[in-house]
Amino acid sequence: MRYLETDFSQSLVDRQPVIDQRLRDLVNDGLAQPDETGPYQRSRDSLRSSSRQLLDFLKLVRTRHEFAKLKDVSTPSASDPDDPLLEAILRRARDHVTSWQGELFVVFLPGVWHFDSKSDAPSWARRDLRDAVARRAESLNLRFLDLKEVLENHPDPLSLYSFRGESRLGSPHMNAAGYALTAETVRNMLQE
Repeated sequence: MRYLETDFSQSLVDRQPVIDQRLRDLVNDGLAQPDETGPYQRSRDSLRSSSRQLLDFLKLVRTRHEFAKLKDVSTPSASDPDDPLLEAILRRARDHVTSWQGELFVVFLPGVWHFDSKSDAPSWARRDLRDAVARRAESLNLRFLDLKEVLENHPDPLSLYSFRGESRLGSPHMNAAGYALTAETVRNMLQE
């Protein structure tokens, strides 16, 4: 939130030697005490533990999720993407970029949950999120680049995301192929 303050900076460039040393320490600690399972396997094991499964069963997590899909009801949103904070962030970014004669574009990347029925959408990902962000960008005269349709037309959209088939456990982020397609698409949109 402090980045909304005028001239706020963490001075990361000035602190680069300290950051580099901390990263070296983390890597060396990891090499000195290797973990056979790794962070992904630990996360997977944790989520699949019997206590976690029992808790999910008692809370009817999967059942509610499946009923919501049948009723075409999205997961409730923790915040409204039309809220003043989104506008303040986009306005500040636009003004900053304009100050050096640049142009700000808003790029919409759909999360893996748009393509994987096993993946639970996060609480902030409501059904009309894309439209709400597009409306806000338009109200601020920002160009909105929508990659949802591009990914929907891909023969295998899930192949563009990390941890294929494990979306519920893994990252909603794209893999190298997904980001390459995204970069190429954005470049083509900008050239048009």
